[in-house]
Amino acid sequence: MRPLLGPGDNHLHYLQRHFATKITARREKILLRGAPAENVRAVEIVMELVNITRRKGAITVADIETVLR
Repeated sequence: MRPLLGPGDNHLHYLQRHFATKITARREKILLRGAPAENVRAVEIVMELVNITRRKGAITVADIETVLR
């Protein structure tokens, strides 16, 4: 989970700025609270970032920006 969230949860905070959905991490879970349509989009983004993290071992802000586009 740590490689996905980034140092000091920086990646999580970066994602949070791009969604109206509230994104929080609790233990090994990522929780989303917001409008259903916004949650669906956020889940798609987070799942893609999880896949990249599994492949590469870590993600960067550039990876997040690419997925957001």
